[in-house]
Amino acid sequence: MTMTTRPSAALAIPGGLKRGIHHLEPKAPLKLRVPALGARHGVAAPVRKVEVFFIDVAGHAAGRAGLEARLAAWLTPLERERIGRLRQAADRRRGLVARAALRALLAQRLGTEPAAVPIVATPAGKPMLAAAVGADALHFSVSHSGGRVAIALGHTPLGVDIEAIAASAAWPDVAALAEAWFEPEEARRVAADPAAFLDIWTAKEAVLKAKGEGLAAHGLRGFIVPAASPEPTRVGCARPGGAPESVYVSTLAAGAGYRAALAVLDDPMPPLLRSIEAADLPAARLFS
Repeated sequence: MTMTTRPSAALAIPGGLKRGIHHLEPKAPLKLRVPALGARHGVAAPVRKVEVFFIDVAGHAAGRAGLEARLAAWLTPLERERIGRLRQAADRRRGLVARAALRALLAQRLGTEPAAVPIVATPAGKPMLAAAVGADALHFSVSHSGGRVAIALGHTPLGVDIEAIAASAAWPDVAALAEAWFEPEEARRVAADPAAFLDIWTAKEAVLKAKGEGLAAHGLRGFIVPAASPEPTRVGCARPGGAPESVYVSTLAAGAGYRAALAVLDDPMPPLLRSIEAADLPAARLFS
C-alpha cells in the first residue's frame, strides 16, 4: 500500500502503514491446497461469483532462482521492467509472485497460457482484461503486503486489500490519523478500539478499488464502511439522508499477522477463500 497524501507531517507513520496493530487472528488458519477451478471427477466446482486467493510468497525458498525464472517468463517485458525497478529484493519477489499468480489464475479461467493473458489498463490506471476476452464478465483485483499476496476474481467489479500487522509500538496516535482521514463515525470506532483502524483502512482501500477510484484523487472520506464482519455488509453514505453505496464489504480471514477486506459491487454473496503456495504456481496445467 502506498500512501500518497498526508494531512500532517506530525501524523506520518514511521515505516509506513505496513507496520500495525497486533490483532487476534482466526484460530484455524487457511490450510487449503489449490484445487482445479473447473469440474473434476465428474463433480462441478461450486458456482461462486467471487473467489479470493492468498499466496504465500515465502513458501518457495527451496529452488527459488529456478522458480522465479519460470514465473518471470509468464510476464511481459514491461511487467518485468517495472518489477526490476523496485529497490528491495523482497518487493521484487513479492511483485513477481503477485503478477505471475494473477496471470496463472486468469489463464485457467480463460483457457489459455499465463503469458497470453491480455491485461490492459484503464485511463485511470486500473488493470483489467482486454475486451476481446470478455472483460465485462471477469474482474480481478490484486493486493500484497509483507509475505502475502491477495487476488480476487469474480464476475462483478471488486477490490481487495491486504495489510501486514507489525508491532503496535511502531504506530503513532491512530485516533488522530482516523480523525484526519476517516469519517467521524469511523473515527469514533477507532477512538473506542484502536485495532479497528486497520480494519477500516483495508475496507476503504477495497471499496476504492472496486469503484475504480484512486486514493490520491478521492481520499478516504465520502463513504462509511461497516464494522468488521465476514458477512458482506453494505457501505453507508456519509451525507445525511443519502442512499447507501451499492458496494458490499466483508472482512477476510487472511492468515496470522494480516488483515484483509473485499469490496464487491451489488453482490452480497460471501466469497470463497483459497490458499496457494507460491511453489505450486508453475505446476502442470495450472494447479490441475
